[in-house]
Amino acid sequence: MKEEPIKLLALITSNYRLFYQCKILSQKGYSGQQIAKTIGVHPYRVKLALGQVRHYQLDELLNIIDACAETDYKLKSSYMDKQLILELFILSL
Repeated sequence: MKEEPIKLLALITSNYRLFYQCKILSQKGYSGQQIAKTIGVHPYRVKLALGQVRHYQLDELLNIIDACAETDYKLKSSYMDKQLILELFILSL
């Protein structure tokens, strides 16, 4: 793996956080453009995220975000191999 596990986890976390925000706002009736403007991301990212969030429930997304936080803590505080920690996290998704 060429990238640092912490960087990769940050990207994964960022995507799931975007999914969560898009899911909540779309349930409130916001359009893709309104969501993009509200959370400050490019409309194309929102369009892609909205396509993905149909496969998740809100509680699933929250559990994944919690798991991201736990994995971040493990990466920063554990003596285990960082790549192994990230791989175990990805397999648990």
